[in-house]
This record gives sequence, structure tokens and C-alpha cells, in this order.
Amino acid sequence: MLAPKPNRASLSEPSNHKEPASSSSGSNYSRAHASAPRVSRLAKPAAPGSNKQAAEARAPSPLHNAARAAATAPLDKSIDAAQKPSPGERRSNFKASPHRTFTTPDVRQKTPDRQPRIGKASELQAQLNLVQEDLENAREHLANIDRDRAQVHDDLVLTKTLADEAYQKLEESLAAQRRAEEALETERFKSVEREQASIELARRKEEEWQRKHADVTKRHAQDVNSLAKVTKELENAKGELAVTAQAKNSALSRADEAEKTTRGNAKRMEILMAEVARLKSETESREKGAEEIIDKLRSEASELRAELQRAMAFQEKLVRAEEVVEGLKVDIAYAKRAEIDADQSAQGWKTKAAALEDRLVAITSLNKSNEEALASLTKSFKEAQSQLLQLTEKAAASEGEASEYKEGFLETNRRLDIVRKEASELQATIDRLRFEHELLNETHRQVVGNEKAASSQVGVLGGDKVRLQQELDEAREERNKAKKGVEDVAAALRQVSAEAREAKERVLAKQIELDHAQLQISEMKTATKTAEDKYQLMLQESNCLKKKVEMLESEAKNVKEKYELILDESNYLKKTVKRLGSEAKTLQDDRVSKEVGFAEMLRRSEEEASYVKSEMSKLMESLAVAEKEVQELKAEKTQLVHQLEEGFNRTMMDAASSSAEQPMVTESSHLKDLLSTKEKEVLALNHQVTELRLREAAALAKADKASKLMDAASSRAEQSMVAESSHLKDLLSTKEKEVLALWITKSLSCGSEKWPLWRKPMKPQN
Repeated sequence: MLAPKPNRASLSEPSNHKEPASSSSGSNYSRAHASAPRVSRLAKPAAPGSNKQAAEARAPSPLHNAARAAATAPLDKSIDAAQKPSPGERRSNFKASPHRTFTTPDVRQKTPDRQPRIGKASELQAQLNLVQEDLENAREHLANIDRDRAQVHDDLVLTKTLADEAYQKLEESLAAQRRAEEALETERFKSVEREQASIELARRKEEEWQRKHADVTKRHAQDVNSLAKVTKELENAKGELAVTAQAKNSALSRADEAEKTTRGNAKRMEILMAEVARLKSETESREKGAEEIIDKLRSEASELRAELQRAMAFQEKLVRAEEVVEGLKVDIAYAKRAEIDADQSAQGWKTKAAALEDRLVAITSLNKSNEEALASLTKSFKEAQSQLLQLTEKAAASEGEASEYKEGFLETNRRLDIVRKEASELQATIDRLRFEHELLNETHRQVVGNEKAASSQVGVLGGDKVRLQQELDEAREERNKAKKGVEDVAAALRQVSAEAREAKERVLAKQIELDHAQLQISEMKTATKTAEDKYQLMLQESNCLKKKVEMLESEAKNVKEKYELILDESNYLKKTVKRLGSEAKTLQDDRVSKEVGFAEMLRRSEEEASYVKSEMSKLMESLAVAEKEVQELKAEKTQLVHQLEEGFNRTMMDAASSSAEQPMVTESSHLKDLLSTKEKEVLALNHQVTELRLREAAALAKADKASKLMDAASSRAEQSMVAESSHLKDLLSTKEKEVLALWITKSLSCGSEKWPLWRKPMKPQN
């Protein structure tokens, strides 16, 4: 059985990192592939004469392969030691497992004698399998080593880039240091300009403070105006709330009146229902009596007519009651509309209250911004104080510099005096040298005149030539001496002129220095004057700033006090708004409960009215039946009367025959008895009708009494509602007076000279 070949795709799988193009890695990889034996040759079965040692010698051991792989590609344990497996673990990955090594002796022990060749083949096959597994492990190990090498190369490239970046950052830091040094030098040169700029900044900051003060005053005025508007709106809201409360009270009173009327109508309906029930029972009893004695119904016609009239009157009353119920429904609809309007107005006032609360929040935010502005002003005031201290220090330094300038000026004056003295001395030496030069010129002119006189006397004094020759020689010698003296004098003059020139240059330089010193002195004088003026101005400005700061502090205190007062007032207004909202909520809840009760009562009254209508329809039907019966009785009565008249006529006409008269007399007596009984029954029915009428009158009196009681109760409820509304009005007026008193006391405590518009008392709206 041949072993499967190793998967070359897994061996030739490229790593995630790029492999470095180095000859060592390629050689190691080629060695590893060269050292790995091919499976196809080793997988063939061994010859029958081959022994186990030759097969083991041909097959390289897994430990030998692992050692060669470890020698060709050593691991770098220093990089990523925590994330990568250790070499011992990697070796343990591709070492042969112990249970596999012990499988071959078991096979040998099982069949050592019977099948030696099959045992050797299986042993070789097992060894080949182990070798293949070891080869796969070794190749995986080599691939891991190559990956590690590529990762190390990448890490080296990364470290190199990081080192380059660090070097660049170091160069940048050095350049920044050089730039900082240059900036320091420029800052040293610009310190004087910064001092001037600081003075300019102080002036600008003062202007900014003035502008901020103006802004704060404007904001304060805006806050005052907004508070005035809020108070006006709150007063208007109070008035409108009072109006809505009155409207609600009137609507509630109307609803109570309607409820009371419905109660009275309900009571009346109950009374009428009782009467109807009683009438029903009576009609039932009458129907029974009519069934028992149909003859008695003839005499009850008048009573039934009266009852029919009463029923018609009762029907008219029912129609009136229905009209009253419809009017009550209309009143209820109006009350519901009024309540809806009141709810809408309450919602509007709730929205207005929410808007007012939002405005209060905005005012609080504005006050917070004012507090922040005050804090910033205090900070700026502290900064101004620090700047004033700095300016005072600078003024002291400028005074020191002015004293130094004064000392320098005195020193320059002293030097100027020395230079002037030296210049006067040089001028004296120049004058002396000029005088000597003039004397030498005069002597030279005299010598020239003497030579001219001598030359003129040569021709005249020829005789004296010898004597004069000697004198001439002497004169020549003297002339030579004079020439030498003149040359010496000329050299001295040249030297003196050079010295004079140098002295002049010195004098000019000293004059220039003197002029420069005078200019510096004048500039220093002007600078000292300007510095003194600036110092005076700064002192004045500092005094003004101190005064302004004191004023700002006082204004800030006033603003804080006003803000606290406004906060107290806003809290009080919030509490009142909450209280009014709770009262409105309770009133709304009461109104809702009353509406529910009123609707229930209306439903009951409608049910009772429908029941009464049904009973009335039944009564009308029974009355119609009774009218029919009465008509039948009337017809029978007319027939009986006609028969009686005929019988009476017969008795009167046929009184002759006694035999014929006797039955007629009996009939007439019988008819008379019937008439008397009917008359008695009619009298009884009349008596019952009168009793019923008396009962009806008593019921009507009771209904009138109940209506009067309901009217009295409604008047009492109206009086109580009016008293409550007047009490609420009194409470609102007292609250308004308290608010006005609070405003007046706060305005007096704030010490306002004029009464602002938003603090003027407003007339309470009805």
C-alpha cells in the first residue's frame, strides 16, 4: 500500500509577508527541499532480501531532518517572542508522536514468525508515513521560518523608517531650536517695540473697557425693558386669567343651574312617573272592573273624558318637558362650548405661561451672561490693575532711566565743557601759530627786499666788490642759513598746518559730537517731558480707571441686588403661576366630574322620558280602547233610554189592560233599578275622579314646591359662586397690591431716582 504524496500546494504556499530577496534564504529553502526525500521512491515495497537496517539507513530519521532544518534556518527569538510559538513547541509539532513509534514493535510482536515480509513491508510503510508526516512538519517549519525572516525584515525596515523619522524629527527640533534662538534674538530687539505696543494696548484696552461698559449699560437697559415687558405681560395675563376665571365661573354657574334644573325636571319626571305608575295600576284595576262589570262603564264616560283631558294636558306637559329638555340640551351645548372656549383660553394661557417661563429662562440666561460679563469685567479690572502695576513699575523704571539720562546729560555737559576748553586752547595755539607764520613771512619779505637792494647796489658798488664779496659770501651763508631756517619754518608750518587741520577735524568731530549730544539732550528732554506727561496721563487714567472700576463695582452690586430681586420676583411669579395652574387643574377636574354627572343625569332623564313616552303611548292606546267602550256604552245607553221611553209610552198608552201592564211595569221597575244603580256608579266614579283630581293637585303642588326649592338652591349656588368669584377677585386684587408694594419697596431700596415705566402700577383688568 503506497502512502499519499505530500501536498505541494501547502509547501509552496506564499507567506503573508514579502520574503526578502537574499541568497541565504533561497539556499536554505533549496537545501530543505533537497534534504526532503521523495515519497514516490520510498513508497515502493522493499525487496524480499532487504533487511530492516538497510531500509532504516535509506530513510532519514525525523530528528536528523529537524536538526538539519534547524541548522539551515535558525530562529530569531528576540522579535515577537510573545506572539510566536517557541522553537521547542515548533520542534514538538513536527516530531514523531510516541504512540506511532510504538506501533511497529506491536506489529512485530503479533506476527514475528509467520509473515516476516509482510511485517517488514508494513513497518516500512509506517516508517514512510512517519517520514512523510515529518517532512510535512519540516516544510511547515521552514515556511514558518521564512515567514519569521520576512517579518524580521519588515521589522528592520520599520525600525529603519522609525530611525529616519526620529533623525528627521531631531533635525527639525534642532532647526526649531535655531529658529527659537533667532526668535529670542528678534524678541530681544523687539522688546522696546513691545513696550510701546503695551502702552498702545493699554489705551486700546481702556477703549474696550469703555465699550464693554457701554455694552453692559445697554444690556442692563435691555434687561430692564424686557423685565418691564414681562411684568406688563404678566399683568395682562393676570387680567386675562381673571376674565377666564369669571367666564369659567359663569359657565360653571350656568352648568350648575342647568344641572339643578335637570335635577328638578328629573324629580318632576319621577313624580310624573309615579303618577303614571299609579294611573297604570288604576287603569289596570279599572280594566278589571270594566271586565267584571261592563255596565258600569256607561256611567264612567264623563270621568274617562275628564281623564282624557287630563291625559292631553299631561301630554302637553310632556311636550313642554321635552321642550325644556331640548332647551337644557342647548344650554348644555352652550355650556360645553363655553367650557371648550375656556379650555382653549386656558391652553392659550398655559402656552403663554410656558412662553413667559421661557422668557424667564432667557432672562436668567441673560442675567447669567451679565454675571459672566461682570466676571470678565472683574477679570479685566484685575488685569488692568496688574497692568497698572506694570505701568507703575515701568514708570519707575522710566524715572530711573530719566535719572540715568540726566546723569548722562550732566556727564555730556561736563565733557562738552572740557571739549570747549580744549577747543579754546587749540584756537589759542592756532592763533599763536598764525602770528608766528605772519612774523616769518615778514622776515622772508625783508630778506627778499634786502636781496633786491643788494642786487641793485652791485652795479653801483662795483668798487666795493671785494669787500662786498666777502659780505656776499657771508650773506650767502646767512641766506643759506635763512633758507634752512625758512625751510625749517615751512616744515614747521606744514606740521603746524597738519596739526591745525587735525585740530580742526577734531574740533569738527567734537562739534558734531556736541551737536549730537545736544540733539540727544533735547531728545532726552522731550522724551522725559513726554514720559512725564505720559506718566501724568497714566496717573490720571489710573485714577479715572479706579473711579470707573469703583463705579462698575457699585453698578455690579446694584445689578446683583436687582438680579436677586428679579429672581425672587420670578420665583414668586412661578409659584403663583403654578398655584393658578393647580387651581385651574382642580377646577377643570371638578368641571369634568360635573360634566360626567350632568351627562349621566341627562342620559337618565332621556331614558325616563323615553319610558314616560312609552307609558303615554300605552295610556293613549288604553284611552282609545276606553273611548271605544264608552262609545259602545253610549250607544247601549241610548238604546236603553229609547227602550225605556218606548216602554214608558207603552205603559202610558196601554194602561187599560192590567194583564199586559204587569210585565211592562216589572220591566220599567227593572230599568229604573238599573238606572239608579248606574247613577250610583256614576256618582262613585265622580267621587273617584274628584279624588284623582285632588291627588293631581297635591302632586302639582308638590312639584311646584320642589321647583321652588330647586330655584332657591340654584339661587343659593349662584350666590355662593358670586361670593367665591368676589373672593377670588379680592384675592387677585390683594395679590396685585402686594406685587405693587413689593415693586415699590424694591425700587425704593434700589434708590432709583425716576420711576421706570415697567414699575408703574397698572389698573387691574376686569
